[in-house]
Amino acid sequence: MEWYGKTVCDNATWNPSPSASRSPARCRVLSRGGPLPQRRRRLARTTMAHHHDPDFEIRFFEEVLKKNPSYADVVELLGGLYTKQGRVDEGLRMDRKLVRLAPQNPIAHYNLACSLALKRRKADAVRALRRAVEMGYRDLDWLREDPDLASLRDDASFQEIESASNASAPPASPSRNAPDLSSLVEATTK
Repeated sequence: MEWYGKTVCDNATWNPSPSASRSPARCRVLSRGGPLPQRRRRLARTTMAHHHDPDFEIRFFEEVLKKNPSYADVVELLGGLYTKQGRVDEGLRMDRKLVRLAPQNPIAHYNLACSLALKRRKADAVRALRRAVEMGYRDLDWLREDPDLASLRDDASFQEIESASNASAPPASPSRNAPDLSSLVEATTK
């Protein structure tokens, strides 16, 4: 369509020069289907800010994913939404896709472990969880409390992963109020 990518203001093309008389706030960029995508985004922000409608959110993000199948953030969001709605098979599908899109992301592997645990596939879940921890997943408090991993807690492999995570966890960071003395020490030793 010839209007694709054009910026329009009140049915006229906007001149972006500083001397332009039209306000950019009243202008919009048209897409192939007209200005509808921007209205959808505004509608989505408004709806999600005021109401929690998981079915709407799922439909919205599915549409986004149709247009950009490799949008990892949307894949991650959909995985979580599907799982929260009890659509664990679809959540698992999204988590697998996320691991393919972002193989170095420890949270992707953690989410996959959660979905596999919900499907009672303990060996696969433990393998994904071990991979997440090896890659740097360090939220040990959540690992211990996550209800998605409840089916694994009595498993010796899970306990082994938890112990290994404790041993390899970085030392606790100093309090926000505590002064950082390392720069002072470095400055005085030079």
